[in-house]
Amino acid sequence: MITAAWLWLLAITLTWPVPAVLARARWLLTVPRAAVVLWQAVAVAALLAVFGASLATIQALAFGLLMPEKGGHPSSLRDLDAMGLIHLGIAGALLVLTVVALVKLNYVGIQVARRLRRHRRRHRDLIDLLARATSAKEEPDVRVLESGENAYAYCLPGRDARVVISNAALRDLTPEQVAAVIEHERAHLRARHDLLLEFFTVLYEAAGRRAGTEAALEQSAVLVELLADDAARRLHGAKPLIGALATMGSSTPLSSPANPISPMNPISPASPASPASPASHGSSASSKSPTDSTSSAGPASSTGPKDASGPGSANTPTESEPSPSPGADEVLAHGVLPRLRRLVDAPVSVAPPGLAAAVYALAVALIAVPTVAVAVPWLTNTYNAVR
Repeated sequence: MITAAWLWLLAITLTWPVPAVLARARWLLTVPRAAVVLWQAVAVAALLAVFGASLATIQALAFGLLMPEKGGHPSSLRDLDAMGLIHLGIAGALLVLTVVALVKLNYVGIQVARRLRRHRRRHRDLIDLLARATSAKEEPDVRVLESGENAYAYCLPGRDARVVISNAALRDLTPEQVAAVIEHERAHLRARHDLLLEFFTVLYEAAGRRAGTEAALEQSAVLVELLADDAARRLHGAKPLIGALATMGSSTPLSSPANPISPMNPISPASPASPASPASHGSSASSKSPTDSTSSAGPASSTGPKDASGPGSANTPTESEPSPSPGADEVLAHGVLPRLRRLVDAPVSVAPPGLAAAVYALAVALIAVPTVAVAVPWLTNTYNAVR
């Protein structure tokens, strides 16, 4: 039972205080790649701890009752007293809940993947029908949409990926800024940031916001933006990116990246009137996923790989956005201004020596230490008991 207690304590810690602390750790923004790995490690370790704790509790409650000491004969239900039957009933109920949770996690994963890919396929068809390709032969993946006064850019991940940019963005930005915008979106496509956000979306929809998944989804959306900013800065320098960020981000409000009240909640600086309503990484507009959004994207305002529901889509929200969730201010603070500050003030964006290595080591330890110290001895003892 000691093993189960340790695993439950670990599960509670990784799903409540740890995400809250990491969400407020501004120093993680200086090592975005390592921070993304850390958030993934926290999520995986929490899942392993939850299911491990459940199995350890079941083993402690039921195995000790029905399996005798080595050399004896298995007990029958008739040999159990009232307390033994209660323990066995609790173990059975916990086993059912564990199986249901595992099935739900897999079901939600399949449903999210199917929904996103179906939406991307429909979106890609609309883009190919209504957008025009750029004249430059070296940019066959870029499509231009007529947008009136709305300047935006976003990417459509998956097979036959697209970078979509509005004609207003081409008009308002310099050629160097446009190149930085396009490189930012291509960085999302190359790194498949949509899969990372899809992973945290599955956890959010399966476990709900109280399991620390909201903070993980919000922060991973911020971190992939920083990674895409870094990729564009390495190729084109900081100045064009700063100009694009200031121009495209200045007229768009920030909204909470994970407010589950609205099915079309913006995950980034949003422009609800935009004729192309990018939904984060291809999520369906009818879903209530926190990453389903309308967004004015690009290095100026994107917070993750985007898809659009299409020019003039009926999916564009008409209702007013609900007020952000209680912790939204921390996320909003990581929006346009901090990204500008990170690009303008180079010392702020430079991590202390060894910080990235320390974060990677912490990510490995979160999974390896509980496995070696708790799970392996428990599995070994269980195996020896049933031999």
